[in-house]
Amino acid sequence: MKILTRLSFAFFATLIFVSPLFVNADNERLDNKIKRSLGRGMSGADVTLLQQILAGDKKIYPEGLVTGYYGALTEKAVKQFQKKYNISQVGIVGPMTLGKLTQITLTYQNGSTTTIKIVSPGGIFSKNNSSDDDGDDDDKKNNRVQKLLSDHKVLICHKNTETESVDYHALIAHINHGDRVGACNGVPPVSTTTLSISLLGAAPIVDGATITWQTNLSSDSTVWYASSTPILDTVGALKVVNPSLVTNHSVSLTGLNPNETYFYKVVSRNSEGKTATSSVMSFTTSSTDTTAPIVYGVTANPAIGSANISWLTNEPTKSKIWYSTMVDIMSDPNRKSLEDLSLLTSHSLNLTPLSQNTLYRFLIVSTDAAGNVATSSSNLYAFSTGTFTLTAISATPAITTANVAWTTSSASDTKVYYATSTPVLTALSMQLVSDAGMVTNHSISLTGLVASTTYYYLAVSKDAFGNVATSTEQMFTTL
Repeated sequence: MKILTRLSFAFFATLIFVSPLFVNADNERLDNKIKRSLGRGMSGADVTLLQQILAGDKKIYPEGLVTGYYGALTEKAVKQFQKKYNISQVGIVGPMTLGKLTQITLTYQNGSTTTIKIVSPGGIFSKNNSSDDDGDDDDKKNNRVQKLLSDHKVLICHKNTETESVDYHALIAHINHGDRVGACNGVPPVSTTTLSISLLGAAPIVDGATITWQTNLSSDSTVWYASSTPILDTVGALKVVNPSLVTNHSVSLTGLNPNETYFYKVVSRNSEGKTATSSVMSFTTSSTDTTAPIVYGVTANPAIGSANISWLTNEPTKSKIWYSTMVDIMSDPNRKSLEDLSLLTSHSLNLTPLSQNTLYRFLIVSTDAAGNVATSSSNLYAFSTGTFTLTAISATPAITTANVAWTTSSASDTKVYYATSTPVLTALSMQLVSDAGMVTNHSISLTGLVASTTYYYLAVSKDAFGNVATSTEQMFTTL
């Protein structure tokens, strides 16, 4: 007597998921289940059946997803199946592939095999016998196979959490109640949640819009839009796609015309191939901006050789300042300007170099993105720069050296002219010591002096703006 020891993948897969099963004398085919060639992009009950069959072998279909949609993962699994059975790996279920899917190979202890074909209708998994657990079959032609399988147990994943061993007769009842064949370990449950779209809205501006929506499952983002409807029938219909899988979606549309109505719909698709499409919605872009910006909050912070001017605008604008020492700034041929082309609402420009102790007038020009300009009055704003001063000069002599110190009102360099006669700058004995460091507290040493000798000197400092301060002529006598 031949004893069954192993069932091939094709047998298990087909045994589990095909309702009508087993042999009749005419070797009928399961044409009432998969009646057409299947390929990527198709969907239906026959695709579900195909995925269930493939999922029985983790080497062929490790993902095990049963969605009813023939996507990239299903195509990949079909190619693996075709490779296993030496069929051209085209990823499409045609007659040759279907023939392999509907065959069962039985292998016995002595090494012999028997290949049979799945039939329809009837057999132990017919609807009439889906709950039969007595081991019998009302189709008398199937007794040989029935006898071979009467003691066979199959693992199922019950409620996606519990792995159970059940008699093969009970498989259809379990499948009808949502259980699936195979152990639960490492096999993700098939999601039955429908992908849905909510909170769809548009935020238009003059030349664009931002479309936002939410989905209950992570999915990609596509927006179709056109200036008329139906959108997909409109010449020039456009779409923007973001492939990232998210639940909060945001897509920007650019290059739109102002004051024009646009129609749009959004589409989201998740990794399982589930798709959700919104109804057609519309928005109208804003009219062209013709309103000039408003300038306010103007302040001037002058220093000795510079001034910082700051102000605010009610919308993003470019920044520009004209400045002059004349009352009518724009009529001054020597007027100067400074600008920043960045579109900002908080503005700050630093004017430099400026003359010390001088009154300057300035006007502000702010231009928005639409070209609207706001200009302040020519004589509205003014400031005075400070005076660069040198004070607190002193000398501390020693026998052959002396230290000269002073302070300035802003950072500047350090120079001392000195001689044994006066005026210092015309004396034949004049010498110079200097330090280029920019400081306000100055100190420099004179060396190589003669003891008990009177020296005359001038302290000079120059700031970064070119302002120069010179002390009156001073004197000291070495010890």
